[in-house]
Amino acid sequence: MSERHFEDSSLAENYEKYRLQYTDLGIEDNALTFLREELKEDPQSLAVDVGCGTGQFTVLLAPRFSKVIGVDCSSAQISVAKQKAIEGNLEYREGVAEHLPFLGDNSVDLVTTMGAMQYFDAPQFLAEVHRVLKPRGCLMIGIFDVTNLSLHADTEGKNSTVNERCTSLCREIVNVSIQQLGENAQKMFYTVDHPSPDYPEFQSFSKRALKHFNGVHEFEGFMKSFGGLRTYLQENPNSTMINDYKERLTEILGAVFSSPKTTPLAYAMDLKMSMYRKP
Repeated sequence: MSERHFEDSSLAENYEKYRLQYTDLGIEDNALTFLREELKEDPQSLAVDVGCGTGQFTVLLAPRFSKVIGVDCSSAQISVAKQKAIEGNLEYREGVAEHLPFLGDNSVDLVTTMGAMQYFDAPQFLAEVHRVLKPRGCLMIGIFDVTNLSLHADTEGKNSTVNERCTSLCREIVNVSIQQLGENAQKMFYTVDHPSPDYPEFQSFSKRALKHFNGVHEFEGFMKSFGGLRTYLQENPNSTMINDYKERLTEILGAVFSSPKTTPLAYAMDLKMSMYRKP
């Protein structure tokens, strides 16, 4: 069943504030275009976002479908998602990706999962997706490419050496988090690959997601949004890891900037998207 790394309420709040956003990437429009191909009727009835977190992508589906359901196994994430939900056609449910009993057979137009597939039991999830998708319905999977991330000072006159050191530090942080996950999750992160349904029609594309931080204190919130780091800190309660990373980042920025703690930062990562159509 799904791995659980996002149960803490403070982690969920940091996740909502500081994780990469999907706004302005147009991914929801890519999904809708693919879904509409070869269909005579309008397919925009029901979309389900599995592993929805705090609903960053779920809300983008709401204007495009009659009903949208976000599902996550973390009660903390679902609580934050519900607090910000204002769309009348949007519903959030606590549940696991591999078992969606509230959905009937052949009832869903679009299933999405963004940056969450690595935490699922993939064969069980894909079997459940096949059950709930309508004929010609679509599954869209997004996986972040941690091998192609960057962190740099978001200022004029960028310093390549500082940016390389910032990116190297960020990779170290992400790797520590990934190492706390299960073997399958680690493999998906590092290979940027995942199990897929045996459907003949599919498309793939990539987007570059971006997040701006107003200084080192916001980057600290970003670090605290990682489930793997949370797991590590629970197992090592005396660890000063977060503070150590803050100090190292401040030192790197201080080599060039007079106010390193408040230097704006930009974090980016490629998002590999795959879309599959059920026969």
